[in-house]
Amino acid sequence: MEDNCFSKHRIKSCWIFSSRSDRRPARRFFETISSISNYSFTLLEVVIVVGIVIVLAGAAVLVLNPVEYIRQGRDTARQADLDSLQTLVAEVKYEGKRITTLGSPNMVYVSLADSTSTCANLSLPSLAAGWSYSCVTEANLRNIDGTGWLPVNVSEKKAFGTLPIDPTNDEDYYYAYALGTGGNYALTALFESEKKLKDVAAGDEGADDARYEVGVGSNIWNQASGLVGYWPLDEGSGGYAYDESGNDNLGTLVNGPSWVTSENCRIKKCLSFDGSNDYVSVTDAITSESSGGLTISLWFKGDVWAGFPVGYANFFDRYYTPGTGDKIMIKKYGTQYSGDRKLKFRMTLGSNDYIVSSNSILTDTNWHHIAGTWDGTTMRMYLDGNPQSQTTVTAESTYSSNRPVGIGRANDSSEYFDGSIDETRFYARSLSEAEIQALYKVGR
Repeated sequence: MEDNCFSKHRIKSCWIFSSRSDRRPARRFFETISSISNYSFTLLEVVIVVGIVIVLAGAAVLVLNPVEYIRQGRDTARQADLDSLQTLVAEVKYEGKRITTLGSPNMVYVSLADSTSTCANLSLPSLAAGWSYSCVTEANLRNIDGTGWLPVNVSEKKAFGTLPIDPTNDEDYYYAYALGTGGNYALTALFESEKKLKDVAAGDEGADDARYEVGVGSNIWNQASGLVGYWPLDEGSGGYAYDESGNDNLGTLVNGPSWVTSENCRIKKCLSFDGSNDYVSVTDAITSESSGGLTISLWFKGDVWAGFPVGYANFFDRYYTPGTGDKIMIKKYGTQYSGDRKLKFRMTLGSNDYIVSSNSILTDTNWHHIAGTWDGTTMRMYLDGNPQSQTTVTAESTYSSNRPVGIGRANDSSEYFDGSIDETRFYARSLSEAEIQALYKVGR
């Protein structure tokens, strides 16, 4: 009998033969198992090692990205606070209290203290026309009897000793209670963590994916925040793009832009444009006359940047009549015009033209978020949440723009966009940098 063995991966295997070279399967099996056991982990050891790896991986994430986890903690507190407040306000309303006990209509009550009742000393985002802020003093801020920042008497409920306020509670992050007509209201807070923005804020009943919204009346915050047009482009089929702002600005698909499935979009579904003749036409005249400004926000993915030598491609455009009057647009210029091939946010007010540009030229075919804002004085552009250039608008303090919208091309032009567009928003106010960054985090 001879021992014919070989080693592989530290496991010794032996084949046992007699002088007549007959195989002995049973003995060969046990010889192999015995040899393996000398070099292998037991099941308990494997479980322990796996557990250690999981713990270390979690610790590594906490060490490498502690800021995100801190943000998640604050967002979790915001969600819990607003859910509790919503329950209390709903109970007060249900119990037959007079509607006036819920506050004054068209008012946004905030969890920030100020010496004036109108929050005049605070730098808060502008509201839609007809809406106002309300503040109370520091001494009364957390009162639960209706004299605190929340104008609803919840003292009988014994849920809080004091009203909750936002974990950060500054001019970017605060709780807001917006009261519309007929007792409809919204409680809302801006979220900041990427996880909570995607998992919670984007999935609630409100149209603002950057905020957590609860209450009665899904369009209350849309009205207060000046959201006059919101086309998620999530239909997936058919010839229309519906407006989810509550203003019914219906978009019609012209010449067949293609619906795209969710895995190729930023949030749910989107539209693909061929760059030849297709676009979305919103023929309903969108009214938004304001001195408080405006915001355009959308996601885009260009398909042929490298072959973009001349002309321009419009992502979003708004004209009064072709070639005349006030207009606003987000576009990419070619060498035929400015020559720099950068992204542009352009406003024409009367006879004056104002343009701000991206800091660099885009040549990739990835998804990007772009936003253009005007606060009545300054125009700004944001790309992927980052501020780009800005300019001062000196000639006009207001604009009147009761006009149709084109998505994927200009209303008076044959310059079409070749690529995909998602989550198109139009506000009749200037969003803050924190709000722009939150919209970017939701979709990135």
